[in-house]
Amino acid sequence: MRILDEQGNELESVDESKGYGKHETIVIQHHDEILFQPAVYEDVFVEEYPNGGKMYEHRLVSDQVEHVDAYDDTEDIIRFVAYTQEELDAIAAKQAQEEKEAAEAAAKAEEERKKMEAAAEEQHKQWEAEQEKLKQEQAEKEAKEAERNAIVDAVPDRLNNLEQSQLDTDEAVTSLYEAITSLQTSTEA
Repeated sequence: MRILDEQGNELESVDESKGYGKHETIVIQHHDEILFQPAVYEDVFVEEYPNGGKMYEHRLVSDQVEHVDAYDDTEDIIRFVAYTQEELDAIAAKQAQEEKEAAEAAAKAEEERKKMEAAAEEQHKQWEAEQEKLKQEQAEKEAKEAERNAIVDAVPDRLNNLEQSQLDTDEAVTSLYEAITSLQTSTEA
């Protein structure tokens, strides 16, 4: 598809920053209406006979012409329309605004990223502290379990010692009782 400027000059390439293209159909050649015309014949004298007769030949002078409506030969093109100075100024202002908004969005995104990074770091520290606390609690639990197991393991020995102490105490009390009873019997006698 050809590209034409506003004056009809063909362009090889265009700078889209200086204008825009729009599709257009142009007339290359106009054809007028052709009216119907019947064939035209004429009688042409060929020869005369001795008896006075004449021979004519019926000859075609022009062919019949069929009716044809008027029409145009057209071509689809792209018309390059140059921006006006006002349009160029508006485009420049819009680009500047978009660049400013993009920079602001990038700065905001960077700030948000830093906040998220700091929050993630804080969460990680909390998680590490919780893990350390869990390890300490586990160590304390294991120490208490070991202490409890030591106490439970020592119970049979303590019971044996307690039984022996009780037997020794019973024996001492019995010996004391017997000694008191024998003293009482000897003082009464």
